[in-house]
Amino acid sequence: MQFLIDFCSVDSIEKSLVFPLLNCSKHEASILREIVALYMRGENEIDIQTFLEQKYYAKGFEILPYLKEISHLIKLGWLATQDRFSQERCESVLELRNAVISVSPNLLKLLEHGRLFNSDIKDTIYNNSLEYLQDEWKRLHLMRQYNRIQSVLNTNLSQSCDNYINNTLANIINTNATKNTKKIKIQQYFKKHHLNYHEKLIFISLTQAQYNGEFGLSLKEIVSLGKNEEEKIILQNLLASNAKLLKSGIITCFESFGDFSFMEQEFCIPQHIFNNLMCDKSSQNANLEDEVAKSEIFDIITPKKGLDSVILQDSVREYFDILLQHLNPKVHKLLHKWEIKEHADIDSKILLYGASGTGKTSSAYGLAKDLGQKILYLDCSKVLSMYVGESEKNVRRIFDEYHAITMATKEKPILLLDEADQLLGSRNDIAGSTSRMYHQMQNIFLEQIEKFCGILIATTNLVDSLDSAFSRRFHYKICFNMPDIAMREKIWLLHFPKHADFKDKKERIAKELSKFNLSGGQIKIITSNTCYKVATRKDLSFSLDDFIAEVEKEQNGAFGDSKKMGFKQ
Repeated sequence: MQFLIDFCSVDSIEKSLVFPLLNCSKHEASILREIVALYMRGENEIDIQTFLEQKYYAKGFEILPYLKEISHLIKLGWLATQDRFSQERCESVLELRNAVISVSPNLLKLLEHGRLFNSDIKDTIYNNSLEYLQDEWKRLHLMRQYNRIQSVLNTNLSQSCDNYINNTLANIINTNATKNTKKIKIQQYFKKHHLNYHEKLIFISLTQAQYNGEFGLSLKEIVSLGKNEEEKIILQNLLASNAKLLKSGIITCFESFGDFSFMEQEFCIPQHIFNNLMCDKSSQNANLEDEVAKSEIFDIITPKKGLDSVILQDSVREYFDILLQHLNPKVHKLLHKWEIKEHADIDSKILLYGASGTGKTSSAYGLAKDLGQKILYLDCSKVLSMYVGESEKNVRRIFDEYHAITMATKEKPILLLDEADQLLGSRNDIAGSTSRMYHQMQNIFLEQIEKFCGILIATTNLVDSLDSAFSRRFHYKICFNMPDIAMREKIWLLHFPKHADFKDKKERIAKELSKFNLSGGQIKIITSNTCYKVATRKDLSFSLDDFIAEVEKEQNGAFGDSKKMGFKQ
């Protein structure tokens, strides 16, 4: 409390430690000292008229010069006031006659610390990136506070605040970061990419937003970190599309459509980069199931049956056999050796397309089983949102979360994007108010699959309206047609209940049922519905008529080619 004691006890007020920061006259500082003395004696609210009469014997017109000085102290932010009758702030000098005043929080901070801002950032050793960032976030908080009030501060006080935030605290943080002989991840990242002061400022502000669960920050929010117009322009230029931060993929830009201004476009750090910097290396990698359990969009699937359990056309099965050979790790190592590929990792994008219920998802499961891989499954209907901008964010989120999970677990499961119609449809077919949203969403998807490293499988019911731009991004494209009569017979036999009684031979029933033009998905549903019906009656034997009854229900309830499987009648 040396500043408070010095201010109240020094003989010449202009020699007090805080006087250069007050930006007021000697007499105004003396008035301030008298008010502080009353505050220390327990008088939180001081009646101006009574104060002037008792301290300066001023009455009537004699109080006018004092009111002007008190008004100036209020404008400087050292005193707070309100009219005792209306409970509103006084807007004119004469209104102060009937007002009460109190010491402002800013003056109390100044008298306690000798500065307007104070922080608990102290000398320590950072053990990880989070500890370092938490101190940087505290400094950012003070920086934002300073920027808001800078225009009303006098030169001395402004320089004092700036020096404390950008020199004193910054030096403490930098010193703490160098004390650890084992370099902190984020410091290594800054050094690797040669980030300057303002680039670091942008990056650190984004880490805070994303750590707090936000998507990122708008251009307006980032630019507000600049303490003057010149610095704001610097920050804005660093976020240009051709600037290093975006060009190198250190941060990404999400451009919003609709009634959004240029300053509302948002920026974020790719999730896999963010997670890698925030997670310290440990002797044991995270468990894949545990990491996926944290996700709101992914499910983990461990396939139990291979492609031999899926009834496929001969040409499709041959395609999958070739695909299995191509996905052999030895093949990719050889391609890397021949310098055909930049790396030896398996890198393949596979598109399975065709009518609903023709075995696309089952084939993806079978392929994963034969490759000895787990599946990170996403129902793409979760990507779409009714809110403008959310769908585009969710497309990024798919790949960001995938990278984050693989980074934490050191495993690379197959990424299966099931029912990806809305991501793969022709952009020329989209019209109306949502067209720009779809275009942006699909552009982001194109960009992400272009950069994706691993095995990605997308399934879609689209056949004729696939966008050619997407088609070019997939290494393998496999078309699934409706099963022919021979395939349908096999599918019926595959789905018939095991250990159940039939009133006729299974093969004969399957042969009769195969005459109905149904997809594999429909056959599975019909069999399931028939089993439910038979299980609830006394006669537990299955007949051809039992199945035909459910076939007719399925056909009568069909909505055309776009019918979704799974509805029970």
